[in-house]
Amino acid sequence: SLESILLPAGLTAIGTSTFAVCDSLTEVTLPEGLLYLGENVFDRCIELTTITLPSTLGTIPRSAFSDCEKLENVDLSSVKTIEDYAFQRCTGLKTVKLSDRLEKMAHNAFPHAEEMENLQYAEYDNAYYLGNEKNPYLVLFSAKDKEIPSCRVHESTKIIAGEAFADCS
Repeated sequence: SLESILLPAGLTAIGTSTFAVCDSLTEVTLPEGLLYLGENVFDRCIELTTITLPSTLGTIPRSAFSDCEKLENVDLSSVKTIEDYAFQRCTGLKTVKLSDRLEKMAHNAFPHAEEMENLQYAEYDNAYYLGNEKNPYLVLFSAKDKEIPSCRVHESTKIIAGEAFADCS
């Protein structure tokens, strides 16, 4: 029944699965200075709608927010790495803001576009993109569908996400 938690300013790390399956947790603000999150840290927090990340956090670990279906907005403007399944089945996402410093978006970091009805993304020649105000084509994260005959990647794209074109017959 944990609904909220106040984390201290000096906190630098939160371990693996610390808040996993806290199904009443709705909002979390991670303090500035936080450097490390463990895998599955907020896995299956099904009521989580808001997460505020510090500018000091460089990596979103594997399955950190898996199954947080009500999570709506994610500002990853300081993040350099997004690991496997970080936001898997977060189908309620509306906005995702990525950093120009992003270096890696791993396998299935986000659900496929067709699974997220409300997600705001950029489109260009048979593909969906995530980015920011400066570059909306930063990451090609998904083909529009598995039947596309061709795709020209936007010239501003820095990363093609894992499995973006998997099963494109």
